[in-house]
Amino acid sequence: PGRYGWVGGSGTAAHVIPATATVTVLLTQVAMTGPTPPPLMRAFWTATLGERRG
Repeated sequence: PGRYGWVGGSGTAAHVIPATATVTVLLTQVAMTGPTPPPLMRAFWTATLGERRG
């Protein structure tokens, strides 16, 4: 709730959190090979949003 975003299969992701005026964008060339996000993407979410997924 309160966060909007997108995750692409080619290692890209973006999130907007209106309550904190936070925007994050990740652009890589690390393709996702399955439904579980790669470690790089999970580390990005941890560092920028304080959350862990996957």
